[in-house]
Amino acid sequence: MHISRKNGKLPTLFSLFYGRTVLFLLRTAIPPFIPFLMARFGWDTFQVGLLASAYLWSYAFAQVPWGLAVDKWGGKKSLALGWAITIVASLAFALGSNLEQLIFTRLLFGVGAASVLVASTVIIAEVYPKDEMGSAMGVISASSSIGILVAGVAIPWLLVASIQLPALETWRTICVVITIPAVLALVTLAPIPDMSHKTRHTPTVNASPSQTTWSKREVMRDPKLYLMSVAMLGYIGGYTIASTWIYAYLQEQYGLPIELVGTLASLAIFVPAIPGALISGWLSDRFRSRVKVAAAGALLAGAALFLLIFKLPLHFVILALIVYGAFALFHTPIFSMPAETWSVEVSGIAISIITGISQFGAAITPALSGYLLLHTNNYEPVWIFGGAVYLGASIALILTREKTRLD
Repeated sequence: MHISRKNGKLPTLFSLFYGRTVLFLLRTAIPPFIPFLMARFGWDTFQVGLLASAYLWSYAFAQVPWGLAVDKWGGKKSLALGWAITIVASLAFALGSNLEQLIFTRLLFGVGAASVLVASTVIIAEVYPKDEMGSAMGVISASSSIGILVAGVAIPWLLVASIQLPALETWRTICVVITIPAVLALVTLAPIPDMSHKTRHTPTVNASPSQTTWSKREVMRDPKLYLMSVAMLGYIGGYTIASTWIYAYLQEQYGLPIELVGTLASLAIFVPAIPGALISGWLSDRFRSRVKVAAAGALLAGAALFLLIFKLPLHFVILALIVYGAFALFHTPIFSMPAETWSVEVSGIAISIITGISQFGAAITPALSGYLLLHTNNYEPVWIFGGAVYLGASIALILTREKTRLD
């Protein structure tokens, strides 16, 4: 039985868009506090690294449990629970008094935050028809860059506004203030239809006539799942490489001051990524194919990184980065593939595996690219590596031979 479509698509989309924007605001807000924490607690860089990485590890490990929860309880209930954990962790971080407590709160934050993408993707599949899923996911994907940009503006302003307070109180105050939008994100979940009591089934375009449902075990044994994971890893890994090294590259190769480097990188990469995410979803609906759009985007993003190998004038480098930013997040159509390849009932576990593998891989790519830079003292191998990672994403998508057409 098909799920009923309720007149709540726009409020649902707004809630999910707002929530993921807030999540990336919270994720990006911590680094400016690090000097306060180091001064207050006397930490060294290794201890700061432990704190910074805690969120990433718990975020990756929690993906599959949230996928199982979403498939069992539905997207809305799982997302509400995830936001509740995130809010508690954010407030607890403001109250931490030593490294162990702060690491625990960031681990807890990662657990709660891991629910957002998995649950949001399944909610889109529950509420939107297949020929609108790509466009809706494009809006959700664009929110990540918006959240990063908002944090870049809001956190410095809050730091200046609270400069009269002692350092420790400044940090705690800002942590509490930026948790308020997270509470609102929990409230905005109210209009989302709760499909947990319905039969959540979408016929797939890849099943045989006799196969209308899929078990979790069958999905986890399907090679297409891991090809999709490799494709997502290519996108996220390539994006991590670019965002990690572009600042140092512009500063060292072109002698730009760090404040100008930050502005150029933000305008060239993060701003074009917003319409890029929107357009990729729309194109995948318009041309009725997820694979072709995502594979083409990976090729173009990789090609833009390959251009950085050459000693180009600065204005050509900026143009290459704008092209890269526009296609860097063309992975949006991949999020729609599990519900169309298998069914909505098992899309939670599928998305969680895809996201988990990509996050673990993305945590490795900066270290590998840093190793290349350390031993070659040259950025060309870094950009070759980044471009190759995107190329691998395109090849993996093509190898799925996926019939994710919406006919």
